[in-house]
Amino acid sequence: MDLHDPAGWGMFFTFTKERGSCGTPYRCLLPKGIEGMLVAGRCMSVTHEALASTRVTATGMACGQAAGTAAALAVATRTSPRQIDVEMLQDHLVQDKAWLRDAWMRDTPLWAAFEADRQRRQEAIRQGGAVGAHTIILR
Repeated sequence: MDLHDPAGWGMFFTFTKERGSCGTPYRCLLPKGIEGMLVAGRCMSVTHEALASTRVTATGMACGQAAGTAAALAVATRTSPRQIDVEMLQDHLVQDKAWLRDAWMRDTPLWAAFEADRQRRQEAIRQGGAVGAHTIILR
């Protein structure tokens, strides 16, 4: 976890004991008091601690995809983003292969690749080695 000090310079970096991912509620993309607007990335409504995760590029891209899909659904259903059916939004995102709490991937070759990479990284950390970045291209 990468927490920056809100009072000024400095940051706190640590590994957490928790494993896996956590979801970002759709309501975080809906600014209070403003109809017809969606936000994503660093503009989302989250706590300081949650911002350590939501501010990174991959999360911003995932939330941007959700916001874009929600906007398209709002236009298609002639309603505001705040009123769209969240289950319908999730269904569209899963059809587009969005990562929703690992729901659609568990039994796929891509999941096996992610799992193998995760195990490789954990072993490297246990042995005191460095862990590099990785990229997996979806086709």
